[in-house]
Amino acid sequence: MFTRLSGVLANRPQLVVIVFVVVSFIGFIAGARHYAEQARVQAAFDTAKSFEQSISALHEYYSEVIVPRIRRTGAEFDIHFEKSLHKFPFPATVSSRFGDALHKINPDLSSSLFSRLSFPHTKDRVLDTFEKNSLDFIQANPTSEFFRIETVCRQRLWNKLG
Repeated sequence: MFTRLSGVLANRPQLVVIVFVVVSFIGFIAGARHYAEQARVQAAFDTAKSFEQSISALHEYYSEVIVPRIRRTGAEFDIHFEKSLHKFPFPATVSSRFGDALHKINPDLSSSLFSRLSFPHTKDRVLDTFEKNSLDFIQANPTSEFFRIETVCRQRLWNKLG
């Protein structure tokens, strides 16, 4: 069989060139798709990392600079801070609300703040598998990162429904 194939190829060099071009083209397309997917994943990771760093920086600033000043005034922290001029949000509430505000600006971004410890109003919250796994991982590896990359399809409607 190999002898027969090599005889056919030897008598038709243009066929060898065509096969080489087709195989090279398929390899190029596969490589380009792989590179594009890797670039997309890296861009998503970098965006998520910047988003997380923004929320963390705000949380740290509020905790280290604003909270001590509020405590010195004798004011209280309360989850329902909007109801009183003399009550202020907890750092976790500020971080969570800031994440919500960023989500309003860009619906592709979202954040979730969770912990093994909870406020009374979140005591019935059940953590999902990712949240549980991330807390376990971070507890065992406090200087490492835990993340999951998901592909989410969302169809956008560009035409107004009339």
